[in-house]
Amino acid sequence: MDCCFSSSDPLVASALVSGQLLLHRYTSQQAPAGPSQQQHCSEAALEQQPAASTSYSVQQVLCRDSKKAASCRAVCFSSDGSHLYCGFETGSILQLDPSSGKAVTRLTKAHSAGINRLLGIPEQPSLLAAGDMDGGLCIWDLRSQQHMLKYSKHSDYISGLTVSEKQQALLAVSGDGTLSVHDLRSCKALARSEDDADDELMSVAVVKHGKKVVCGSTSGVLAIWSWGYWNDCSDRFPGHPESVDALVTYDEDTLITGSSDGALRIVSILPNKLLGVLGVHEEDMPVERLAMAADKSLLASVSHDACVKLWDLSILQDDDDEEEEEEEEEDDTAAEDEAAAAVAAGAGGDAAPGGPAAAAAAAATGAGEPGSSKRRPRAEDSDNSGSDGSDGDSSDDEGRGGSSRQRKKKREKTAMGKGRAKPSKAGNFFADLL
Repeated sequence: MDCCFSSSDPLVASALVSGQLLLHRYTSQQAPAGPSQQQHCSEAALEQQPAASTSYSVQQVLCRDSKKAASCRAVCFSSDGSHLYCGFETGSILQLDPSSGKAVTRLTKAHSAGINRLLGIPEQPSLLAAGDMDGGLCIWDLRSQQHMLKYSKHSDYISGLTVSEKQQALLAVSGDGTLSVHDLRSCKALARSEDDADDELMSVAVVKHGKKVVCGSTSGVLAIWSWGYWNDCSDRFPGHPESVDALVTYDEDTLITGSSDGALRIVSILPNKLLGVLGVHEEDMPVERLAMAADKSLLASVSHDACVKLWDLSILQDDDDEEEEEEEEEDDTAAEDEAAAAVAAGAGGDAAPGGPAAAAAAAATGAGEPGSSKRRPRAEDSDNSGSDGSDGDSSDDEGRGGSSRQRKKKREKTAMGKGRAKPSKAGNFFADLL
C-alpha cells in the first residue's frame, strides 16, 4: 500500500495491493469546538475530535482497477500535481490524468521486477524516480519514455526515495543496508555507503538544510549521515522500539516517523529527542507509508490494517506559536528586571528625576517592549513603597519570582506532554479513507 498528496489540489491518492487506485478530495472549513460528530461521504468516514477548530469532509472522486488485478504497490503525483503515477508488481508504470482518471502513458514492464517506490522529481514534472524489488533504480523521462539514469548496484529491494533540493540529488535506501546518492543534473551516481551494515534501511529523509540525511532501520535506530561523508553514518539515534518504516520531514529540525508498533512519533534531530506521539493505528498495526500535504496541515498514514488515516497537524503549529509567546514573555521579564535593578541602584541617592539612575531605568524600560502601555517601575514608586523602601522591593521581587516560577512550570508541563511515551489511541486522527 502507498499514499500521496497532490501539491496543487486537495487530493490524496491511495494504492492498494488488490490493484485498486483510489483518489479522495478533502475540504476544510473553520468550525467551533463541539461534541464528536461522524459523517459518511461515499466510502470515507469522517470523525471530528471535540477540540478541533477545523472540520474536514472527504469524498471519493476516483476508483480505478488495474488490468489483470495486478497489485499497485506505489503511487505518487508529479511535482506540479498535473499527473498521477502508479507502479505495479508487473514492473509497469502508468501515468494518469487525475482530473479524468484516464491513462496518459503506460510503460509496460519498465522494470524487470515489481515497482516498490515512486517519487516525482521536484521542479521537473516529466521526471520520475522508480525503485524495484530487485534493487534496480531508474529516473524516467515520461515525455520520451526513456530512462535518464539506471543504477543496479543495490542487491535488495529499494525501500525509500527522497530528494535534496538544495544539493540537487536523489537519495535511495535499500534492504541491503546501503544508501546511494545520485546527481539529478548529470544523472550519474555520486556515492554509495559501505555494504557491511547490520540493519536494513527502510526509509530516508533530509534535514538541516541538506546537511544531514536520516535513515530509519529495522532495529528502530535512526542513522544520521553528514552530507558528503557516505562511507558510514556519523551519528545513531536509538529510541524506537521497533522498525522505522516511514519518515517525512516536517521542518529542518523535526521528523515524523512511522513504526512497526503502529505509532506515529514526532522526533527532533540534533539535538536528538523524542518529542511525543502523534497517534497510533488500531491494534498496533505497522505503519508502512507516510505522506504530508504541501501546506503541512495534514498527514496521511498507511498501515497493514488496510486503512489510510488522515491526521491534523495543526497541533504542531500551535506548539510553535506557544514557544514564540514564551520567548517574548522571557524577553519582557528580562527588560523589567533590568529596569528594577536600575531603580534599586539609584534608590541610595542618585535616583532623583533626571539623575543617572533614573535615565538608566528609563532606557531599560524602553528597551523591553516598544510601544507598550504597561506601567514600569519608577524611582518615585520605590521611595513611596515604605519607610525604608525595603517592603516595596521585596514584594516586587516576590511577584517577579512567582511569575517566573509559573512560566517555568508551564514549560515543564508542556515538555512532559510532548515527551509522553504512551501512544494516544485517539490522537488528532480525523478521517478513514478506506
